[in-house]
Amino acid sequence: MKKRLGRKEPRKSVAAAFARVVVAATFVVGAACTDSTGPGGEVRIEPAAPTITLQSTPQGQILNTTVTLTNSTEHPVAFSSCGISLERPGMPALPPGKSEWETVWARICYLLEVNPAALSSVFPDYTSEVLQPGQSITIPVYAVVGQAPYTNFTGAPGTYRFHISLSTQILGRYYPLPYESSVSDSFTLLPAS
Repeated sequence: MKKRLGRKEPRKSVAAAFARVVVAATFVVGAACTDSTGPGGEVRIEPAAPTITLQSTPQGQILNTTVTLTNSTEHPVAFSSCGISLERPGMPALPPGKSEWETVWARICYLLEVNPAALSSVFPDYTSEVLQPGQSITIPVYAVVGQAPYTNFTGAPGTYRFHISLSTQILGRYYPLPYESSVSDSFTLLPAS
């Protein structure tokens, strides 16, 4: 620092320096997220077909299908097949015509032992279920209509979609993808014939 008439020039404020760091970090993370979820670089969750029919079994009606998860990003993506859920549009809300999706069924997994492999299906930081760039996996879904604790899944015909909690690895750490980047294309559910 130069001295002028025996005085030091004022230092740049700490707030200004902090602001530059925040802007730089936001730019880096924002660019990384854009690369992982933008066009040509996204995680696709696709139901087996655009129309799925319930099956009749001795247990009752069942949604028996698959979901394909494809990692088209440049980053590893962690997921848990235990965390898959089925959603249906809820009641219309404000603004008029818009409705939120509500969970009507979710796969429940129990940890029988506490070990790193078991923890990996629950905590993305310990996950062994990592989809590398360019890889796909097909996850089976077997949801019984009206089964506790998900009695909201009545099997009513209509539009549904799947949600899978996803995290992407950027700079050595896992970050959750936005909710709308973790849902499948919608499909139409038809009653059993």
